[in-house]
Amino acid sequence: MPPKPPPKPSHLTSQSNSTTTTSSPASSKRGIGIPWDTTPETLSLIFPTSTSHPPTIISWCFNWELWRPPLPSSDTHPIEWVPCIRTAAQIPDLLPFLTDISRTHKITHLLGFNEPEIPEQANLSPSDAARLWRDQVLPAAKQLGLRVGSPGMCSDPARALPWLDEWFGLLGGVEGSGVEFLVLHWYGMDLGGLKDWVGRVRERYGGLRVWVNEFACCSLGGEAVGEEEVERFVRESTAWMDGEEGVERYAYFGMGQGGTVGRWVGEGSDFVKGDGVTKVGKGYLGLR
Repeated sequence: MPPKPPPKPSHLTSQSNSTTTTSSPASSKRGIGIPWDTTPETLSLIFPTSTSHPPTIISWCFNWELWRPPLPSSDTHPIEWVPCIRTAAQIPDLLPFLTDISRTHKITHLLGFNEPEIPEQANLSPSDAARLWRDQVLPAAKQLGLRVGSPGMCSDPARALPWLDEWFGLLGGVEGSGVEFLVLHWYGMDLGGLKDWVGRVRERYGGLRVWVNEFACCSLGGEAVGEEEVERFVRESTAWMDGEEGVERYAYFGMGQGGTVGRWVGEGSDFVKGDGVTKVGKGYLGLR
């Protein structure tokens, strides 16, 4: 459930927003997805840099894009940005964008196509995705020295697993694919369902560790989930993932295009409302 595909920013092609190489971020599994239209004011709320505010416990972010968002600068708590190949249309930009950005910012990982099994998202057949992966993605990742994650799959087994089965098969299996970690999404209200999904996919694909780079507490079209229930789910799910060896990183879906995740998972998951951070946001971000 990513943001709507945006145009390239008029002020940005492959340029990053800084000319100083950042240091390595603090070690943490916890990350955040940042929609392309997030304002600098909102970014300053979730990534405070003032010495009067404690730093966020977030260590990394992604924005479903190959261009780096204008993250606030912090020498004490730098945030790692992870690029993502959202759709096949971004393939021509892959190597030039990341080569340019890597001159000023350390890039270590690359996320694959976003939900290619869903027509409204990347909408790629396994064969087309495998061809692009073999011919474009793997050579670029090798040249830049990046660890590569699989395409990000939705949590519907009937759609995700057949697609991945065929895709891995076309690439010679998990080892032949060059994938070093699996990228999964999960939406629901049952922590047990999240655990089952992670375990099922890991078992199916060679025990690779997982990035759950989209997850949220939601009823999937039913009644809206209240803030208290979202808070409880966030506490329980992050505690489990922090302690689960098979989960390498995760990112809650608390920021949406247009300033809210309401139309996707309900406003109870919003990290920011108006000019302030919500209780859910403060809990996840580690802010007071």
